[in-house]
Amino acid sequence: MTKVILSAFLFLAFVFPVVSQEPGETGSSDHAPVSVLEQVLSQETDLASTAEPVPFTTIEQGQASRLSKDNPDAQPVFRDPESWKSFWEAYTEGRDPRPELPSVDFNSEIIIVSALGEISGVHLDRSKGILYVSGVKHNDSEPSPSATSAFYIIKTAKLEFQSVVFERPNPAKDLVTGEEARDGADIHATETPDAQTQDFSAKIPVPHCVELTQWNSWSWWKGWRSHARAINHCGYPVRLRMIWAWAFDGACHTVKRSWYEERGGSIPYVSELRYC
Repeated sequence: MTKVILSAFLFLAFVFPVVSQEPGETGSSDHAPVSVLEQVLSQETDLASTAEPVPFTTIEQGQASRLSKDNPDAQPVFRDPESWKSFWEAYTEGRDPRPELPSVDFNSEIIIVSALGEISGVHLDRSKGILYVSGVKHNDSEPSPSATSAFYIIKTAKLEFQSVVFERPNPAKDLVTGEEARDGADIHATETPDAQTQDFSAKIPVPHCVELTQWNSWSWWKGWRSHARAINHCGYPVRLRMIWAWAFDGACHTVKRSWYEERGGSIPYVSELRYC
């Protein structure tokens, strides 16, 4: 009987893994991290710190294509000539003359496509099955990556992985931030009403000591996801909510150290961290 109970417990523990949250935070994420990928992404760590660098060759780069308008959530990894040819035809449609299909030996190579701009590095974490793709940083005079449809296509050696994580080049460039006062309060929030009666339409920014990082991921079973993490460096709790572009906004949370949220698709991103 004891063995039966133990077996049942282990089965339930495997099917319904425990989700940990940061102590002291109120509320819960809209998408609780339950898979291995989501558990890794929700942690406050350098995503590619334990991954090995992967050499790559640039195939093509451009600022726009018909594909970006018709199918922004197209898969980013190609392992066979049929899907690669179909992608290339959609990507180059309307060009005159149309570029020839680049040659790829899919016995030893794969294609990776980034829609977030130029790729600066590729790293593979074999133990977790995650491929990390980093984008090139841009200066403030350039448009936000979320407003462009830049494509960067590379070729690497054939790799085994289950998920791809694309770092946004300027994850917090459009973030609205306030100024921190000596007493640890935001100077723009001195007249803020009680959280229960506050008008959420009032755009009161969080202090600049709250850092926002964002990235996208793609997996074979879930497709594209957009991720955001607010890290509190202020030294005191900050009550905030994430304002998402192209997705529903987050709820209010008291953040002592960090808060993580995600949304479906590759387009959504956090445009503002707001007091509440």
